[in-house]
Amino acid sequence: VYLKERYILAILYFATNGPQWSDGFGFLSSEHHCTWHGQSFGVRRSNDFVSQVDLESNNLKGKVPPELGSLAGLFYLDLYSNQLFGTIPSKLGQLTLLSNMAFDENFLSGTIPSELFEIESLKVLWLEDNGLTGSLPDNIGLATAMTDFGVATNVLTGSVPAGLSTWKHLEALDLDDNPFVGQLPSFAGNDALARLYLGKNQFSGTIPTTLGNCKKLTSLRIFDEQLNGTIPTEITALPKLVSFIIMNTGISGILPLFVSNDIWLISLPRNRFSGGLEEF
Repeated sequence: VYLKERYILAILYFATNGPQWSDGFGFLSSEHHCTWHGQSFGVRRSNDFVSQVDLESNNLKGKVPPELGSLAGLFYLDLYSNQLFGTIPSKLGQLTLLSNMAFDENFLSGTIPSELFEIESLKVLWLEDNGLTGSLPDNIGLATAMTDFGVATNVLTGSVPAGLSTWKHLEALDLDDNPFVGQLPSFAGNDALARLYLGKNQFSGTIPTTLGNCKKLTSLRIFDEQLNGTIPTEITALPKLVSFIIMNTGISGILPLFVSNDIWLISLPRNRFSGGLEEF
């Protein structure tokens, strides 16, 4: 295991222009590879296995090596804000203990591997600000432990699979700035959802009344969408709403009454509402 892990980390180093990293963390030194870290970032171990690879904002430039999928003890992989390009290796789906994966703010392309959603332990998946294409995999509902999922600012198309609405532990969902089409998910099973961002897509239809099941929702943002109908009273009755933004849609009707005592931001420009703010 020792030699295998050291070999895989060396592959990562050379595949991502290691000599030009902002911090080398002692990579390739004669010290044990699980000492290749600083105070917060680098490589760490647990139970004699590499458990964390955290190289965010470290000037990595190159492709993500598929060999990372052979780090059997890995549960935390953070390569946020680098200059990675190419595709996300499907072999990362072999990381059966993985809990957190962050590849946001890179230059990745291609599709999101369906294998990632077969990782039963996966809780956090951030893929925002890349050039990912294709649709969300149909098996997305298999990732039942998911709490945070973000794919904003990519080029993802198609409709959002219904399986996403079965993530009962989901707390944060960001689908902003993709050309998704079709109706909004029902969110019927997302009881833990607190933050929901759905702006700048091509969604159509109405806001589902079942979003009112999300009693923990604090922040809702919908803008630049082709929606119609009215704002469901089930949503404005949510008790923990703090921020509510619906901007530049076809939603109409009388402005509803908000129940939450904690709400501090209500922004509703460029819609088709009737009535005035005094109705709040």
